[in-house]
Order: sequence, then structure tokens, then C-alpha cells
Amino acid sequence: MRATVLLVTATFALGCASDSATGPSARSLAVHFDSLWQRAVEANDNLRQVAMQYIAVPLAFGVSPREVSLTVDGKSAMYQAVAYEFVDVTIEGTPVDSFYAFAAWADPNANRVLITQYLPAEQAFALGYLDGAAEEVSTQGTITGTLLSATGKCSAIDLASVYFEASYSSCMHSVQEAAFDMHLSSSPTASEITLGSIRLPAVRLYQHY
Repeated sequence: MRATVLLVTATFALGCASDSATGPSARSLAVHFDSLWQRAVEANDNLRQVAMQYIAVPLAFGVSPREVSLTVDGKSAMYQAVAYEFVDVTIEGTPVDSFYAFAAWADPNANRVLITQYLPAEQAFALGYLDGAAEEVSTQGTITGTLLSATGKCSAIDLASVYFEASYSSCMHSVQEAAFDMHLSSSPTASEITLGSIRLPAVRLYQHY
């Protein structure tokens, strides 16, 4: 399952939402983060590569980012955020496994960015945090993700960073609930990052096998 691959490849490796999105379109942002993903691939920066992909995937499927308030060491910080869910489905159409992905970035080039991955069936999770050259992955704390609704269909633009999702998945628009309280041990800029329960527009991607 792709979820497990990402969790391992990262070496792991990571408030409230506004009601409306402003700024560049989702797909123009997807192109931008796809270029950042390609730079991370060239630099062999695995965690940043995964982070840029976590951002690019929902954007490429048309999900606009939402502004969210994170609490970093007790202080509020505003980030742009996106989310998606990836589901393994049998030929008969029965979901057998899934993971929830969340990404939030503080600046246009995501020099400060965090990603989370939550696998409900395994009760496994991880957070990746990047701030400039500093990178850390943590599994200390709590992360939750919940699908609230899924409807309609969606498709992605053609980008290298989302090739797998766009080529081998079917998509539905969704609403996802996310929350976490994670602790970092070696980051020089943060020791605890918290997101109160929020609802975000997202996509649900089904991989059939």
C-alpha cells in the first residue's frame, strides 16, 4: 500500500479553518509545489519530497487550501492547509485499508511545513516537520483523522509528483476532520505542535486492486 511506502521512505519520516480560500487557484499552486517536489527529488531530500507531494496531491485534484491556526509551543501560527485520504479497495469495491494525509505550510515555498499521516486500521501515525534545513519526524503524541462525507467525482492535472494517484486512483470530493497534538525532541524551532479539531475540504482517492 502506498501509505506504508511513504511512511517508511520519509525515514521517518508532520485551531480553526477559515470558511473561504483566496489567492492562486488550486491547480496553479499544484504546479508550483510540483516544481518544489522535483527540486527535492534532485536534492535527494526524502522528507521534503514527501511533504511537497502531500501538498501537491489534493491541489492537483482541485482542493483549495484553507488557512488554519496551529499552536506551536503555545503560540498561534497561521498556515495554509490541505488534506486527502487514500483508500485500498478490492475488485468488489470493499475498502480494506486507508490513510489520512494532512499538510500545512507557513510560506509560499513551504520552507516551514509539516505533514501528518494517520493509518486508522493500524493505529499508526507520524508527523514530519521541516523548518529551513532542520527536519524531524515524530511519532510521539496523538493524531486523528475522520471522513465526514464523500460525493461526486474529481480528476487531477498531469504532474510528475501525483502520477501514481492520478493514474491508478478514482477520486471523490470529501470533507475530512483532522486534529493532532505532537511532540518533537530535536527540532531547534518547535517542541510541541497542536491542531484543534477542524473540518477541511479534501479528496478521497480509491486504489482498486
